[in-house]
Amino acid sequence: MSARATKTKGKRRPHGPQSAKGGFAHEDYAFYLIAHVDHRYTLEMQAALGADRFSRTEWRTLAILSSRDGVSIGELADVTLIKRSTLSRVADRMEQQGLVVRKPRADDARIIEVHISERGRAFFQDILRVANRQYERAVEGLSDADLDRFHKTLRHMLDNLTRSPFA
Repeated sequence: MSARATKTKGKRRPHGPQSAKGGFAHEDYAFYLIAHVDHRYTLEMQAALGADRFSRTEWRTLAILSSRDGVSIGELADVTLIKRSTLSRVADRMEQQGLVVRKPRADDARIIEVHISERGRAFFQDILRVANRQYERAVEGLSDADLDRFHKTLRHMLDNLTRSPFA
């Protein structure tokens, strides 16, 4: 049996978007499942926090800045997966709210770095408690070994997709 197929009730089933009947089987498509889990998580976070109180973009930004403070908009965009222009507008709004501060980089004043403020750090800690509760709900019933294997698999898939197909 190939590494890309599993046996289900005596039949081989591909692990991809094509069903056994040749149509699209979204329920067996890893990227659909990943997107669906992310979407549900976002909806749950918005419900728990209040959709108008905090956005997914702000969450990602504070999450990165909480552990990697003082990064340029470009670097932040790469890590948060948010377009630079969108992130720049979000940083403006977050600065007005007192959640972040922007300063010229010490060794190159042409580069503006985004730093999390004390208010932003406290706000992030409040949100992190909600995020941790949502995460625990999501992984309920999974063992540490299951989660380790899942994370390893996701990192492997990301590495595969990051590597050039032309190498």
